[in-house]
Amino acid sequence: MSALREPLRRLRPARRAAPDDLADLVGRLPAVPYVPAAEDDQLLEESSLAHALRALARVDQDSEYRLCRELAEHALGEVPDPGTPSI
Repeated sequence: MSALREPLRRLRPARRAAPDDLADLVGRLPAVPYVPAAEDDQLLEESSLAHALRALARVDQDSEYRLCRELAEHALGEVPDPGTPSI
């Protein structure tokens, strides 16, 4: 059975890095700058979540109306046209 474990021992690291070593390793990493696009940042800060998601998905008023109408027709079977007097 020890013959089966020998290849696995070679795959394991010799020792785990101590917390002090980890801090040193992280300190050696180069900084990665992150600069968000101005319009994306502004869009999410100034809008509610619902408006931001519609804008990100590029949903306009017409496509939103068509979707709602199709869902209503599917659920109710028939939906009156706008401007049609209801009984």
